[in-house]
Amino acid sequence: MKMYKREGNSVTYPVNNGLLQVVVCNENIMQVKYTTAKTFDTKKSLFLEDNAFTNTPYTVNENPIEIVIATNKLKAKIDKKTGGITFYDKEGKVILKEVVENGRSQETLPQTGTDKK
Repeated sequence: MKMYKREGNSVTYPVNNGLLQVVVCNENIMQVKYTTAKTFDTKKSLFLEDNAFTNTPYTVNENPIEIVIATNKLKAKIDKKTGGITFYDKEGKVILKEVVENGRSQETLPQTGTDKK
């Protein structure tokens, strides 16, 4: 049974008490989101410009241990038990590995850098 939901350029996976989402922005960039709400905030990213998002082909595969999201140049593996994500380059070398101990937590912080009009 498939545990994730693929919709457009994003893959959402329920983890612990929340939702984890990986958005494929382009073949070199994936954006990671986490929320304890039922849906994700629709506010525009302060970190990614609109032109960072392209219609990039990607694959999603699931096995008993992980969900693998891949473009031609980047791969993300989500550990299904912890929700931790490891990113790999196209040669399979680890770029970034998230260590998740005792689950995830989330703190709401004020958003800076937005227009106050």
